[in-house]
Amino acid sequence: MRALIFSLLVFAVPHVFATEAEPATAQVTPSPAPATKTSPGAASAGLPKAYAAPADAKAAPDVALPITLDSALPAYTRQPSLTGTINSTGSSTLSNLLFRWASDFKLTYPNVEINIVGGGSDTASVALNAGSADLAPMSRPMNATEIAAFKTKFGYEPTRVTVALDAIAIYVNKKNPLKQISLKQVDAIFSSSYKRGAAPIKTWGQLGLSDDWQSRTIELKGPSRAQGIYGLFRELALNGGDFRFDMKPEPVASSIVQGVGADEKAIGFASYFYVSARARPLAVSKNDDGPFVLPTQEGVLSGAYPLSRMLYIYVNKPPTGALPAASRELLRFICSEPGQAVVARDGNYPLSAALASKECLAQLQ
Repeated sequence: MRALIFSLLVFAVPHVFATEAEPATAQVTPSPAPATKTSPGAASAGLPKAYAAPADAKAAPDVALPITLDSALPAYTRQPSLTGTINSTGSSTLSNLLFRWASDFKLTYPNVEINIVGGGSDTASVALNAGSADLAPMSRPMNATEIAAFKTKFGYEPTRVTVALDAIAIYVNKKNPLKQISLKQVDAIFSSSYKRGAAPIKTWGQLGLSDDWQSRTIELKGPSRAQGIYGLFRELALNGGDFRFDMKPEPVASSIVQGVGADEKAIGFASYFYVSARARPLAVSKNDDGPFVLPTQEGVLSGAYPLSRMLYIYVNKPPTGALPAASRELLRFICSEPGQAVVARDGNYPLSAALASKECLAQLQ
């Protein structure tokens, strides 16, 4: 897969800090808000509870729910000056986020150069071990082999910083009448191992669709092996089983959703961030009889949505040492209220204040 390379120099996007007439160190605080704030551009209605569908497959609503921001997230304290270079290599999903974080960050620290390469999660640990990356974004946890390779070289494990939440959505074409699906059915569609015990599912009629849909063959869309979602989906949905050989791998996640939107017979999986007008996510259940849960923010935060995941950035931080100043400040910004506002602004799911404190900021100490 061709790597996506961004060299960040000048950006014209809204400011997240006041930069004029400030003292050397300024405290940036969120504007007064209720306990939960709706992200810019989101609907003003409150976020409904995670959807639990009855047996009727038509019950899952086709709605875009607002993304909210925890008002207890910490403020970011600006440093008087900062220079340096940050190199990031890894997850394409997270590289999209890093590009947006970096653009806002550079409005305050224009002398920091940030280079972002999105080659998939499998490239992250290799680059971190080689020293060519300061940040190793991954849409899955590092596996035991990757951690062992790092520890063999450096004598300690890499530090994992949780930076955002996500849902792996199961997409169908907007014209497809199917509304919900169980993990056993997902396994029967995508797997060649059938570790959840179901018989193979090859047509839409086997999922209960009738009329013209009954005999239509299901076309599979999925990621390449290099993408973190490939291995995580195998673990969460296929119980570690193997994918069918006829799944068509796409080089980037957006192509999966675009492919489903262009083919009425297609089904695919990708981050909920890529939801589009031509493809929509299904409600998913761990069990055959429900509850079926849509990939909403609340479904992810509560763990009710069975294909929830965290997004990580791994760094090389010695147990008794500190990160380079530029990398440390970018991560502090990401863990803070303005950094998580960037997450919510364009459709990703931000951390709660508790997660930001425990899984993000605390890892930088």
